[in-house]
Amino acid sequence: MYEWYDYESYFDWIPTDFLYSSPDYDYVANYKVGRLPVSDAAQAAAVVAKIEQWHDGLSWDWFKRASVAGGRPFGTMWYYGELSSVDAINKDIFNGMELAKFYYTNETYDVNHVKPLLLSQDSGLFYHVDHGSGNVLWVGDGPISASDIMVPETTRLRIFNPEAPVVVSVSCINGAYDTDMTAFEDQPQFDAAPYPTSFGEATVLSGAGGIAYIGGSRLNYANFNMFYDEGRLLAHHYYMVQICNMVLESYHKGATRIGDMMYAALRRYAQDTVINYSSDRETLFGFVLLGDPVLSVPAQQPGLSCLKPHLAAVGPDGYLSEDIPVFRNLPSDKSRTIGVASNCDSPTLDVTSIYTWHDTVIKRDGLAGASVTYTFTPTDCGHHLVRAAAADGKEGWLYVNTQFVFVPTCDLLLMDADGGLDYERYYTAALGNLGRACDVWENGAREVISAETLAQFDIVIWFLPYSAPTEWEKNAFGAYLDNGGRLFITGQDIGSSLTGYGYEADSFYQNYLHAQWVDWAYTDTLRGQPRDPIGSGMTITIWGGDGAQNQYSTDEIEPILPAVPVFTYEPLCEAALRVDTGTYKLVYFAFGFEGIDSQASRDEVMRRVLYWLDQR
Repeated sequence: MYEWYDYESYFDWIPTDFLYSSPDYDYVANYKVGRLPVSDAAQAAAVVAKIEQWHDGLSWDWFKRASVAGGRPFGTMWYYGELSSVDAINKDIFNGMELAKFYYTNETYDVNHVKPLLLSQDSGLFYHVDHGSGNVLWVGDGPISASDIMVPETTRLRIFNPEAPVVVSVSCINGAYDTDMTAFEDQPQFDAAPYPTSFGEATVLSGAGGIAYIGGSRLNYANFNMFYDEGRLLAHHYYMVQICNMVLESYHKGATRIGDMMYAALRRYAQDTVINYSSDRETLFGFVLLGDPVLSVPAQQPGLSCLKPHLAAVGPDGYLSEDIPVFRNLPSDKSRTIGVASNCDSPTLDVTSIYTWHDTVIKRDGLAGASVTYTFTPTDCGHHLVRAAAADGKEGWLYVNTQFVFVPTCDLLLMDADGGLDYERYYTAALGNLGRACDVWENGAREVISAETLAQFDIVIWFLPYSAPTEWEKNAFGAYLDNGGRLFITGQDIGSSLTGYGYEADSFYQNYLHAQWVDWAYTDTLRGQPRDPIGSGMTITIWGGDGAQNQYSTDEIEPILPAVPVFTYEPLCEAALRVDTGTYKLVYFAFGFEGIDSQASRDEVMRRVLYWLDQR
């Protein structure tokens, strides 16, 4: 299959074994096909010996041990790498198996915990939901590479782990089997292979690794729809996660050969999706089995099956538009507890509460009884996730939103719009070094700020690393400025986003920031405007050093009177401005202050900005 990628010709086409499975070209598999990725007789002998020893020692006693692993591959509050396997668990797919969860929120999703599953620990199934890069399986704190599982003691017929798992992974490119035609980033050269080896190939070729690898041979699509029922999370998965879950489900429904598991998943995927879409075709064609399709696996034995815990918030003040319960006007001393009622038939529940904005686990509790009320004390404004796990591993997920009473403590507000990425530390450090106290408003965690709240502050610093003001925010800040406010606003995407890359007029941008977007800037060096009270005599760099190193799309701007330039990108285009209308004062950086490359420079820039804003 051919599809053009302008940045990497290796992804222009997908090598596929699907047409061996479906020789009539109708997208419906007719045969059960797998591939043993060997390149010479010695490798073939080693793989056959591994398969024979695995088959001879096969037993439900050890195969019933299953592992799932995942975290936050897309950095969202839904913990997608965990949610994908939880949804499989909730369908009873792992029923009767001894299930181990290696999750980011359990603090076990790291190389030290996951790597042994592919080297020495006995396991029947290993399901991984996260990124891959061909010869690397990514986990929470770093990579597990093909070379990690192709260590010498696992090769040349020295079988290291005869009870290795069937590995199922959604990771990109790791199922590639045409690796002699490319070179991966770290280009591992192993004594067992004459060319760079994909992670899937290494899984099979290693004496450890796994007995088979099921996944994608190129870039994999992933998508999901999230819905809430009074805060209870409902999800639908697409593409690679969808078809991988189908493999596991086919085993649960009675498939007892690896090829049968793959065959059932391919047929169901063709039945349940719109194969005319290129993303579905790429998923189908790129989905591969590296391993022996005839190899038997033990039939799944039934075990304890509980209902998925049903969670409900106790006494919320209402619901957000997406149907998440909200608790408003909580006391600022954070003394209020939130109650969540759980109902299921499990003899025990393991309950975890998480503040999703900063990925903070608030507490974990093991509770006895099927129907219980769990309480936790929220740590800050924003979404909190409560997860209740039954004795068989099924989980109910409930999101609640908390809003604390905001009590100003000083005259300076830091408006944090980084989406929980912790860029505020660059601002609070500079302010602290200058002896300036600030209150912090976590934009996104709190509800939309009002003009009344802004009016309580003499100066507001508003940083937007990757976003632009919303209509509600523009209205609130417009009112704040109309009433004599003083604002320092900074961010690399403000102008391009508000003006549609110069094609749209934006009243707030033109009439309050007094700026016109010109183009993207293509330099990291800025020079201060001569005789300007903020920029004079300064040259700053917005990449490298101890800065945030996040300035990928800075804006070139043109001031609109009465605004005047403050910093200029070298050679000659404006990067920052200040404006004094007689009613309000404003400083606008068309780049992120957090990108400035040294603490000393950030301190000095902040000192000058505040000094100018402070002057009446």
